[in-house]
Amino acid sequence: MNGIRIILISLLITFFFFLEVRGNQAGFPTRGEPDEGMILCENNNLNDETPTYDYHLQNDVVVLVFKAVWCGQCRMLELTILKELELYFQEDPVSFIYIDIDSLPEVAEFYEVTSLPFMAFYKNGELKESTGLKPKEAVRQIILELLQKTYIPPLAPVLENYTLTRDYQYMSGSQYLETMQYVDGLGRELLTLTKGITPGKRDLVSLIEYDNLGRKYRTWLPGMLTTTREGIHLDSLKNSMISSELHGRDANPYLEIRYEPFSMERESKVYNAGESWYSHDKAIVTERYLNGISYTCPFYHLTFSGSTYVINRNGDYPARELFVTKTLDEDGNISLEFTDKMGQLVMTRGVNGEKSYDTYYIYDNIGNLCVVLPPKATLALGTNGSWNEADFNVRGLCYLYKYDSRNRCVAKKLPGIDWVLNVYDCMDRIVMTQDGNLRKERKWFYYVYDGLDRLIKQNIVSNTSNLSRDSIQSLYDRWLDNTFPTLDVDKPLQGSIFTVYAKLQEIGYDSYDGLSSGGELAFQPVSNIVLAKEMQVKGLVTRVKLYVLDDKLGTATPNHLEKAYYYDDKARVVQVVARNKYGRVSRESYKYDFKGNILARHEYHETSSSRGDSLLVTFTYDHASRLKSSTARLNGGLPAITTYSYDDLGQMIMKKFGNGANAINQTMKYNIRGWLEKLSSEVFEMQLRYNTPLLAGTKASYSGNITEWEWVQKTGQADRANTYTFSYDSLYRLNETRQYIAGILNDQYVEKGIQYDENGNILTMQRTANGILVDDLLYVYEGNRLTSLKESIRTSPAGDIYLPGSTPNGTFSYDENGNMISDSRNALKLEYNCLNLLRDVKTTSGVLKARYRHLADGTKLDVRDNNEVNGFDYLGSLTYKKSSMGLQLESASFGEGEIQANVSNSVGNEVNYFLTDHLGSVRVIVDGNGVVKERNDYYSFGARHSRGDYPQ
Repeated sequence: MNGIRIILISLLITFFFFLEVRGNQAGFPTRGEPDEGMILCENNNLNDETPTYDYHLQNDVVVLVFKAVWCGQCRMLELTILKELELYFQEDPVSFIYIDIDSLPEVAEFYEVTSLPFMAFYKNGELKESTGLKPKEAVRQIILELLQKTYIPPLAPVLENYTLTRDYQYMSGSQYLETMQYVDGLGRELLTLTKGITPGKRDLVSLIEYDNLGRKYRTWLPGMLTTTREGIHLDSLKNSMISSELHGRDANPYLEIRYEPFSMERESKVYNAGESWYSHDKAIVTERYLNGISYTCPFYHLTFSGSTYVINRNGDYPARELFVTKTLDEDGNISLEFTDKMGQLVMTRGVNGEKSYDTYYIYDNIGNLCVVLPPKATLALGTNGSWNEADFNVRGLCYLYKYDSRNRCVAKKLPGIDWVLNVYDCMDRIVMTQDGNLRKERKWFYYVYDGLDRLIKQNIVSNTSNLSRDSIQSLYDRWLDNTFPTLDVDKPLQGSIFTVYAKLQEIGYDSYDGLSSGGELAFQPVSNIVLAKEMQVKGLVTRVKLYVLDDKLGTATPNHLEKAYYYDDKARVVQVVARNKYGRVSRESYKYDFKGNILARHEYHETSSSRGDSLLVTFTYDHASRLKSSTARLNGGLPAITTYSYDDLGQMIMKKFGNGANAINQTMKYNIRGWLEKLSSEVFEMQLRYNTPLLAGTKASYSGNITEWEWVQKTGQADRANTYTFSYDSLYRLNETRQYIAGILNDQYVEKGIQYDENGNILTMQRTANGILVDDLLYVYEGNRLTSLKESIRTSPAGDIYLPGSTPNGTFSYDENGNMISDSRNALKLEYNCLNLLRDVKTTSGVLKARYRHLADGTKLDVRDNNEVNGFDYLGSLTYKKSSMGLQLESASFGEGEIQANVSNSVGNEVNYFLTDHLGSVRVIVDGNGVVKERNDYYSFGARHSRGDYPQ
């Protein structure tokens, strides 16, 4: 029996060997053709050729691969391993030479081949290693060692799944930004590779790590991809990020999340990027509890007296009824959130020392937010009790919201202002609104829509019968189809219930049929900007008519301006043509690139039949759409040139104002968190410190508060560094500022003695100038509205910001919308238009000091004095000065400053660049020749130092 088995096994072996040989003879591809573009040795595959014995000398590194047609493992080695390695090393001095031992047996004998498959590795003609069949990684490692290179293993197999996104830069598709987002088998994002994104067109890669439970563990800051291989070894990538100058060789360039031990997803600690945060254990800590003795929460609920809200407090929530989330930021400041079982936020609590600052949220039975009680309100209301919406503290301090049966917000009241009411149509569109000022005049805003829900009109209408909101709503609710429940589109409903008081704006779509006749608003090509417009404008705004707000509630005359909008084939605005306040044409034109970046903006404004002014601003961008430069010219005069540079993370690191020898170069520096640390130029320099203060006594902050602000005005005359040090309370409110000059405490210009009420309103503040106390202020509020301001300093020292005026106490009053309407200290009365924009400034005796006019969309038109002769007019980016001498162009604003017109030089204008600090405050103004025109320093709350040693 055993003999029969041996015979059968032998026959099977012979049969399969015969099949293998026959298969090869039938044309099995023992020789693979090289891919297009591969660099291979000429004798890459040797069969039946005249033998030579110098194959190992063909390149710096040579891999001799001996094979036979009947060797299955040889085919596997060649096709599945070596061909891939040929691609991997195609840019290296490596040759793979395949020798068939049946065709060239003497060569196999020369190289002492004793078995198949057989590989011999040569370096500069010297045999370094020989082996049989080996894994791909092992063969790769041998060759890399011969090349004296480090092996970079490929990315884990799960990263072979990725989404490729290409952001094309040109219509031709010749250039694009490519992003590859790798995911694992569960669809989790692991790595994002953005190719060529940096200014130097290098790749950026960001990485996400997960813990053993599949939770997000570390999110790495973007790093540079240092290898050109397709393979990326994760450990090598992380090491390169840590050692990279991109993040200052920081040991912890990642955000790390730690979780509660018995919870799948609840975070307990979050460390933001930065070695200093890890080494000092500065994390955002989250703890979770149930309410109880340690965490009590008052129980507020809402009842109704008719339609009037009644706020009730009945003790505290029972223990274990609320979820409490306690958060400690990196500085140890505590905040708490209380949520109920429905997930509704019930209370937030800030803690400052031993005192709590609570904000409560009260809901109706279906979850609509109805009442918000800020900290000052909760203190004013006291303990248990009931308060209706008319209560003094409720009116002055609380946020109230009311809803109808369809959960639409029909009334809203913010602290210190009257109710704002809304009326809806059957499609839930707001058709009427009324604020406190309109209510006094029995007027409403009225909105009209077309059949596609687009706003087409806005008017102010009068209701002489003074119908309530509910009455008007009921009239709308009666209509079966109340899209247009009126025969007169300019007013709501039918009959004489409402009359039109003032038109505000009209909006047209889809065509230009509604434009005024005459053709003034027609499209006109602008050379090098826009040559044509798109005719298909369905769904786009094509025309707007804006009325001038002349009086308190609207316009007493039908004075209006018109605009026409023109588009390209991508629905981008290419030209806006308007009839301006002079009855002439203002035209603003745009040029775009394929991405939609604005390449040029051209403004042209006619002020008379013989005069027009133009402003041309051009922009350039890099391959990643980062702004590289902008150039502005007013009436073809001197160019205002600003250029920008960026680091590999895309952060702006330099602005260059002007060009040539007089250019001003302002550099920026950031910390690992992306917080600005330094601004430096030839005329001004400043440093911001957060967690690394230099002066003794300054407490470091890891949560983002600025602890030291050092600056130098480079006047060239014994420049000394000024430093503000800041201290904060646990609610992030500024407590005090100290000033150091050249490192020595010297409170020349500081604000101190700052106290706040529960809502954060300033109660007291002292201010010094030239080292002298010039302001000692006491603030008094009614709710959140300042009603009185007392100045205890009766003299007016040099540098005084807040002059004492005729009386030590100033009083202030407000209208129903919360606008200040009187200022007794400055003996002023103020009036506003229907948009709550300042309209008139008068003395208490009624003498007009200034009058502002706006369009119905809020655009400021002009300002005039009492005799309507002197003032300023505004057209786009241009400002005109009006006087008895007529109208004169004064300036044009651009992104980094302004161009002064009518200057006595050869071109008639002067460029002024504004160098700003981190808050946007202008610190230095320099002209195009680098000459400083103005210097400014500021107090911590924004008031400007009054100094005689600066040009101001």
